[in-house]
Amino acid sequence: MRSALKNKLHFSGGNRDAVSLELLSRKTRPVFFQIRITEEQTAYLHLNPRALLRQVFFSFGCGKLCLIRAGGQYCGFVCMWINPRIGKYTVAPLVIDQRFQRRGIGRQALFQVCDYLFSRGADRVLLSVHPDNFAAIAMYEQIGFIFTNSQWGPVEKVMRLDRDVYESPRIAELRIAFEKKRSDANPAADA
Repeated sequence: MRSALKNKLHFSGGNRDAVSLELLSRKTRPVFFQIRITEEQTAYLHLNPRALLRQVFFSFGCGKLCLIRAGGQYCGFVCMWINPRIGKYTVAPLVIDQRFQRRGIGRQALFQVCDYLFSRGADRVLLSVHPDNFAAIAMYEQIGFIFTNSQWGPVEKVMRLDRDVYESPRIAELRIAFEKKRSDANPAADA
């Protein structure tokens, strides 16, 4: 199962600068602890990396923790919580190392996570966001997430993305424009 997940989440398409997701393994575990998280991200997460690892380990296979790679470097992580029995597919957290932020890596990783979850039968994908994390909220809304009336924990607000919205022409056009902009910014990546 691990290798199947790793292969299905690797969407680099031969582009060495493309973003890919790799399931956390014993070999890559030290890299996970080297991801630089800002104080602001730590406040938003409400948990530390070790606690997140414990949650994934004790999730009875529901939690999938992936490292995010771009340009051959590990630059973040994302956790997916998958429970098809009750139809719940959640992304929490999505973290980009402070040295790699504002490059579109988080957006590309989120597209890949959503592709994966919808291919696994999700009708909707949920995520949580701190209400003061305006940059993340803007990105999530651009991709099609909307706020629900739910809340996780004392502060986090829940957003959802429905399959029909994600598969709409508007999101397809957004992805094409985003990929073009990213490849124009990295002309060497196409060589």
